[in-house]
Formats: sequence, C-alpha cells, structure tokens
Amino acid sequence: MSYAKAINEFLRIDIASMRPVDFIAKMNQAKSEWVDRVKSKSGYRPQSMCLICGSDRRDLFVDLNNGISVYQCNDCTLAYVDPFPVYAGDVYEETYFNKSLVSYDSMREYRIKRFGMERIRLIQKYVQNGKLLDIGCGVGWFLEGAKSAGFEIYGQEISKELAGFTSEKLGIPVFSEHLSEIKESFDVITMFDLLEHVMDPLKLIEESKALLNPGGIIVVFTPNFDSLGIQQLKQDSSLVCPPAHLTYFTKQSVEKLAHLTGMELVHLETKGMDIADIHAYYNHIGKKEAATEMANLFEQLQAIVDQAGAANHMRFIYKKG
Repeated sequence: MSYAKAINEFLRIDIASMRPVDFIAKMNQAKSEWVDRVKSKSGYRPQSMCLICGSDRRDLFVDLNNGISVYQCNDCTLAYVDPFPVYAGDVYEETYFNKSLVSYDSMREYRIKRFGMERIRLIQKYVQNGKLLDIGCGVGWFLEGAKSAGFEIYGQEISKELAGFTSEKLGIPVFSEHLSEIKESFDVITMFDLLEHVMDPLKLIEESKALLNPGGIIVVFTPNFDSLGIQQLKQDSSLVCPPAHLTYFTKQSVEKLAHLTGMELVHLETKGMDIADIHAYYNHIGKKEAATEMANLFEQLQAIVDQAGAANHMRFIYKKG
C-alpha cells in the first residue's frame, strides 16, 4: 500500500481524549493496585510453561520489579506472565459495575461511532448478518452498533450486575453463566480486549468454537506483542500490565492457536495507538516538545506502523469449517 493510500484510509482517533496528560500516571497507579489486590486475595502461583503450546523454553522480556516478569515462549512466541494470579477475577474490584456505568455515560457515542462501526465493517467482510454473541460485552456499546447493522445480538458478561444492566438497557439476552452452559448457537462470536485477560486462552477458543454454527467466525482484538509500542516502551507500555493482562499474542502464536483448535485463520491485521502511547510517555517524563511532535505526527506515523503489521493491537478472525 502506498503512503498516500495509508494516510487516506487511516481512521482518526482523538488523542486528547484517549491519552490525556495524566494517562501514564493513572495507568501506573492502576497497575500497582492490581498487583496488590491479587496479592491480598488469592495470591499468585508459578507459571513456567507456555499456555498455548506447553513449552517451558522461554526468554525473559522484562522484569517489572514488582515480583512479576514477562517471558516469551521460544517455540510458539506467545508472551506470558510469571507468576500467574491464582484467580484472575481478583484483579477487579467491587466497584467494577459502577466504573463501567461511568464509562458508558462518558464515551458511549464516540466509541460506537469511531470503534463500533469499524468493527462491524470488518465483521461484514465475512458474515453479513445473523446471531452475534459478544463475550465480555460490558455495557454493550458495541452491541448497540451491531444491532443497528442488522445483527441479532446477544451478550455474555461475568458480572451478573452488569449483565442485568446491559440486558435491560438494550432489551436483549445477556448471559452471565459460563460459555459451556449457553445453549444457543451463533454465526459470529466477538471478544474485544478479552483474550489477554483470561487464564486459559486455548480453552476459551475451544468453547467459543463449540457455540459456532458451521461457517461461523470468532473475531478477536488483543494486544500485539511484536509491535513498536510494546517492544520500545516495555514496562512503560499501558498494555504491559499484569496481572490484568496475562498473555500477549504474536502472529505465530495466533497461527498456533488456530492449528490447535482446528480453526482457519482468515484475517489478521494490526491497528494501534503506538505513537499515542509514545506521546503519552514523553508527556509523563517531561519531554513536552517530543510529546507535541508525536501528537502532531500521530496520523502519519501510526498509519505506517499499522500497515507494517507492527501496531500494538491485532485483530484476527478464525472461521469454523
């Protein structure tokens, strides 16, 4: 793709809203709180083997100086944290429901217009309509967009309180039970910013596949470990945030996961916020001129990073035969 075409096709992002001046400071505070919250509850356990291929051959990527390190598997290239929380749900505090409602009120319209419809356009390259289940649907802003595009929408949310809110708000079924207990079948299953949070990503894809109709697709958005933002910023990347994020995928590990679950990988691309994250980092360390330059060049530079397959978020689609 030419430079001009990359720029013309780039969808603008409001950096001021998405990466305010205090973004890194707030993220660092949240990271520290997550680590301490898990420690005060069920605690941690060793995780010496890759969660996808089971290999114990690995290299250290970064030691976070809080008792947690990130390693990369030498075989399938998945990155994962060690130690692991005994229970991933310990990360989330009791005010999760209230915070979700604040997010719903403050960013709903922008998220639907900027991110929701972009996701719908991607999905409709493979499935035009049908039954769609969004796993980890939260307040349901994506489902609002999917409904307007003609999909029959369903949600799944482990927080029963949040599931009830979203179900009532949208007038749709929102399951709070485990995937294995859902009796419906679907043409599209989506999981946005979810895979990196779960303790067994292989099991999640297997159970999602079981809910798909033949020809159905699983749409996944997750951080891209092999990206400019993560590789350059390392522990200062907002995405390197265990114990909230437990795994970090690469193209090779996505292909391995497809092979192990008997799915066909039909789409993989990267889109990201690498330049915005570098901008936020410069703001945080007081390099205001550099931060301003990153903001001014965000669209041009991020468009190139996206097209190079090096952006810090990947989106991939598995198809069931």
